[in-house]
Amino acid sequence: KNNLDKAETAYLKAIESDPNNIKPYMVMAGFYNAIGNQDKTLSMYQKALELQPKDIRIMDSIARFYVKNKKIEDAEKYITKVLNQSPKYFPARMLKGELFILKHKYEEAIVIFNQLIKEEPRSDRAHYYKGVAHLGNGETRIAKPALGKAVELNPKFIKAKLLLAEIYLHEHDFDMAQQESRGVLKIEPENYQAKLVLGNAYMYQKKVEKAQEVFESLIKLEPENPEGYFRLGLLLRLLKEYDLALTNLNKAMSINPKLMDVFTNIILVHAAKKDFETALLMCDDQLKNVQDEPVSKSILHNLKGELYLAQLKTTDAEESFKAALKENPNFPQPYYTLAKIYLMEKQQDKAIDQYKAILEKNPNQAGPHMLLGTIYDAQKRFDLAEKHYSTALDISPDFSPAANNLAYLLAKQDKNMNKALSLAQKAKEALPDDPKVMDTLGFIYYKKGLYDSAIAEFTDSLKKIPDNAMVRFHLGLTYHNKGDKDRAKTELKKALDLDQNFDKADEARQLLKGL
Repeated sequence: KNNLDKAETAYLKAIESDPNNIKPYMVMAGFYNAIGNQDKTLSMYQKALELQPKDIRIMDSIARFYVKNKKIEDAEKYITKVLNQSPKYFPARMLKGELFILKHKYEEAIVIFNQLIKEEPRSDRAHYYKGVAHLGNGETRIAKPALGKAVELNPKFIKAKLLLAEIYLHEHDFDMAQQESRGVLKIEPENYQAKLVLGNAYMYQKKVEKAQEVFESLIKLEPENPEGYFRLGLLLRLLKEYDLALTNLNKAMSINPKLMDVFTNIILVHAAKKDFETALLMCDDQLKNVQDEPVSKSILHNLKGELYLAQLKTTDAEESFKAALKENPNFPQPYYTLAKIYLMEKQQDKAIDQYKAILEKNPNQAGPHMLLGTIYDAQKRFDLAEKHYSTALDISPDFSPAANNLAYLLAKQDKNMNKALSLAQKAKEALPDDPKVMDTLGFIYYKKGLYDSAIAEFTDSLKKIPDNAMVRFHLGLTYHNKGDKDRAKTELKKALDLDQNFDKADEARQLLKGL
């Protein structure tokens, strides 16, 4: 604190002694920016700009300050000013590309970075952002060499190495994920994200002791960060060491009581122990903590539904899934499970009549159309399913569950794949963490031959729902078509181990015979 005060005093004296020189203002702005004082940072930049109103370097610095603080419109104003004055100014064009990435306009960003690389082939940052843009566009196969080039040009480019490590982790290329994360740790031995990737890679390879060691080092490095406890708890849950898993998961929750991923894993531990009563009581208690958060409430009601379903209490389960949809109509999972209940109970015709009656009273409701579409889909009455998903989207164009289901329905029939991709990307943008949405997008990438992108989506999906036979099948299918026979065998066998009778079980067996 004393050193910062002394530095501030020294910088202010420099300004006082030479008030018409922009340099001390810029240095002072950098100082305030480094310590997180946004108001004073901007004030110093503005004073420098008052002295030199046409200095593009000052305007570029202000634009970067706004980008850093996610003030996109303000940043755009200054970038436009710079480029109007100096259209070829490299840093401002680079920043314009970064802005396109922030706005998810990946194609526009790629055009800019390709041009910048043409002009400056040794610009590591241009290669890096080109990789980021391709990754955002679902083009992992193009992203990897771009990021690799950035690292080749700048071997200490930590952000590029970390992103590569995460891509390899998503693709289940665990050796490469370890290699890249270790490369970061050689430069920054205490880099939290690199350790996290390394620990996850060990965990997925079932190198339990190494994974545990890394996760424990995360806890030691940042004892108030719940991530280390969560990862260690997840590892212990997979090892069926339930009491130790609960200790770590509960610690993560004590740091941040609203972490739904952590809470879900706590419930899964209790469910694995068949302690359904405790799990249901915990869900009810947690509902009191998230009264003003409909998304969290819907997740909790969905968890309750799954707990009831595990006990074959279908009436209670149905009520819970309906409560989940009441809180958040955009939550896809309850739609699927309700349809599953109706099929299981042979009540689909009754449910169809019920939802048709609701629509007769008020036809402009997306939810009942979605439920009808899901039931017809499960019955393989695809024309009717498509009709109701489409109607749901006509009523509510941003209704992500219908976009996701229609995308998957089109893809599995090889109908209008471009429309399917557009719908799936729209659903992914709205529901980036939903495993079913990841599976749909991955399936469409698979159909289009974009195998690396498909693998990344399926892998992310399986992190959330590791026991889903269909997603395992999709991943195995993709590895098969990519020519990776060993991984294809592993995933197809896992799919059949999970469920001998899932929808594509016969196809999985045929593929395994061929392998």
